[in-house]
Amino acid sequence: MTDSDHDPLYVQIPKREVPRKGMHAAVCAFVEDIGLQVSPWPNEKTGKHDIKPKIVLCFELAETMKDGRPFMLSKTETASSHPRSNLMKMLNAWLDDPPSPEDVVKRRFSLSSLIGRQAAVQVTHKSREDGTMKGKLEAVFTAKDGAEPLKVFNTEPPEWIARQREEGREDVAAAERGDSSGPARSRKAEGGERKGEGGQAGDDHFDEIPF
Repeated sequence: MTDSDHDPLYVQIPKREVPRKGMHAAVCAFVEDIGLQVSPWPNEKTGKHDIKPKIVLCFELAETMKDGRPFMLSKTETASSHPRSNLMKMLNAWLDDPPSPEDVVKRRFSLSSLIGRQAAVQVTHKSREDGTMKGKLEAVFTAKDGAEPLKVFNTEPPEWIARQREEGREDVAAAERGDSSGPARSRKAEGGERKGEGGQAGDDHFDEIPF
């Protein structure tokens, strides 16, 4: 007998596939501009919810799921060319030929050029609210020498990116109307960053990076 045989309210949550923890070979599959986003957490100095331009970088791993598709993890960053921004730090750790802030400002570098670039990524595990585990893209590094290049498998970005973009527009409109409560729903893109996870709050500035 199991709990579900006696308790009509018992719901068994199916296990989700997650990539193993550790370092993985990966390829950048998508770079998506999701526009202005309202931070779910108030700024410690101002008490207000910051509004910043955000991008999502999606990476396909060499490791595959049971159906043969590659695992995909993403990282959401502020679109900033400031040297201390989390995005520029990631590019410096990842690319052999990282752009300078001047390259970005003078449009000598485009984020779309990252699509297809090989990488090595660090994956950790994190608990979801429903008790299941998910993979979290912790950091991006230069691809290992001699690693077999990966080809991008998916032809379309994840559906949640379009939803995040649209919800961002709604949240910004609400903020401009004077709503100071932050996003209508507390949400965060897979792999997205909050204070204490991948950087210090306040590192990012409003220097918009051209695509």
